[in-house]
Amino acid sequence: MANAAQKKLAAQNKHILTFMLAADLIVNVLFWILRFFVRSGLSKFSKFVYAFASISSGFLHYQLHRAAAPKYDARGSLLYVGQDLLQEGVTSYMVDYMYFSWILIFLAALTSVKVFAFYLLVPIFVVYKAAPLLKMLLQQLKNFKNQALNQPPQQQQQQQQQQHQQHATPSEPVLSKRQQKLRKKAAKYSRP
Repeated sequence: MANAAQKKLAAQNKHILTFMLAADLIVNVLFWILRFFVRSGLSKFSKFVYAFASISSGFLHYQLHRAAAPKYDARGSLLYVGQDLLQEGVTSYMVDYMYFSWILIFLAALTSVKVFAFYLLVPIFVVYKAAPLLKMLLQQLKNFKNQALNQPPQQQQQQQQQQHQQHATPSEPVLSKRQQKLRKKAAKYSRP
């Protein structure tokens, strides 16, 4: 069977996208039924927050559908597999955000719209995930600065270490690593 892996990925993506569409519809319909027919109505702010949650989740579903939906020709043969929805990275974060939105919408339908305050966790999560990237970016900027000064980072660190050693022990001569190793070996064998 030719392209079995691609066909398997296409079927997997189609299944996941169908599940996402069904879950999105069910959660939103349940919200409307529970909030307007079973419980009291919503304030303007609550409607705004619900609209934000629903529209952002729907937008991400649309983007994932565009990127991952398999495309077939008229005969039914696979033309485009689509992006893997189970891969790590931005796709994973988009799916997680959709699940998070659905959970909050469902909980807001059951309890109170104050549950939407948990959306404040999203920027905290973004900062948590972006901190290592920011640290790496700052290190790269530092390396670029060193390159602009025509000093590689290792050479600059060695110079700083040598200056530190010279200031720390001015009376003792600075020994190379090889000399230090030879002295340790000599001291080891000279002891009876």
